[in-house]
Amino acid sequence: MVGLSGGMGQDWDPLAPSTRRGFMGKTAGALAAVSGAGALLAACGSDKTGSATSSSAASGSSTVQVVNILPPQLGYAAEYIADMDGFFKKEGLTVKVNTARGSAPAIQAVLSGTALLSWVGWLESVLDIANQGAPIQSIAFTGRRSTLALVSDKSKPMTTPQALVGNRIGIPSAGGTSETTLDLLLASNNIPVDKVPRQVTGFTPGTFELIKKGRIAGFIIGASQEEQFREAQPTSMFMETAKYVTDGLTYITSQKGLQSSKAQIQAYLRALKGAMEQILDDKDKGYPDTLKKLRSKYDFDELKKDSVAKAYLDFNVGSWVVDGRDKLLTTDPEKWKATYDAAVKVKAAKGGVDVTKNVMTGLV
Repeated sequence: MVGLSGGMGQDWDPLAPSTRRGFMGKTAGALAAVSGAGALLAACGSDKTGSATSSSAASGSSTVQVVNILPPQLGYAAEYIADMDGFFKKEGLTVKVNTARGSAPAIQAVLSGTALLSWVGWLESVLDIANQGAPIQSIAFTGRRSTLALVSDKSKPMTTPQALVGNRIGIPSAGGTSETTLDLLLASNNIPVDKVPRQVTGFTPGTFELIKKGRIAGFIIGASQEEQFREAQPTSMFMETAKYVTDGLTYITSQKGLQSSKAQIQAYLRALKGAMEQILDDKDKGYPDTLKKLRSKYDFDELKKDSVAKAYLDFNVGSWVVDGRDKLLTTDPEKWKATYDAAVKVKAAKGGVDVTKNVMTGLV
């Protein structure tokens, strides 16, 4: 799970049908269904589609096949800018992008060689490594904090883990990463997980009506959605899971992909870092250049209103540099292990696995 609207992996469900004018542009090839990955979806309206085979994804060509876990949205701002402003082109890369219905099929696409790269959550990754023996490699941390939050009403604020005890909490799916994150939050405060009942709900501002009717006390959302909730539901209160849970976002590849396409991966990360630096430089001015460029090509929902778009970018861009701008895209085996150790504590992950072997350092 990578944050609902701000990116939730296995728990993802579209907030609303989005109108998109192509992803990465027609010149880079629109999203295409890739053979061998039936769960992948073309997410680009009426653009002409292209395709990439597993050999092109891992053969050392200049084409890099990426699979995203969400439809076009501001969580991919750096990738869009890297394409639009020629950072990928400067590195000699042609980047093709597909969209999967969540992290599980994205990880499978990477492992099958259908795609070279994807970004998913740390938690999802260590669970697959520990429980399934997945030979994936973390190569770059894009986000360095948990991407979720719990929303409640000011009349009964759920702003500490202790406040959750005895109160029913809405989650997007039973057994998904959002529920595991809730378990981790409780365990970090020595609260038995069975003390907090759950109910499967939506995660849009409209779901807030369930709180007003007393059916739930709060529910899980993407932390980058907070401004949307403040404007739609002025009595919203938030508890960000990052205060209690070690998690984040990482680009992954397969061990085979890393061996055969290391140069392409490094070129991709250089381009992405360049785009991130450009967005960071635009931050103090309120992202005028970034938003102008994105709006010239995309019209997904969170781009429509400045207050929402800026808050969304603030959360995501802030996540890039939690540990300092000098750490941009670098991996951190200690944080990776901390995510795994917490998952073992709540019995979500099998113990005794050295997950640090699946973290690659020094690529950026």
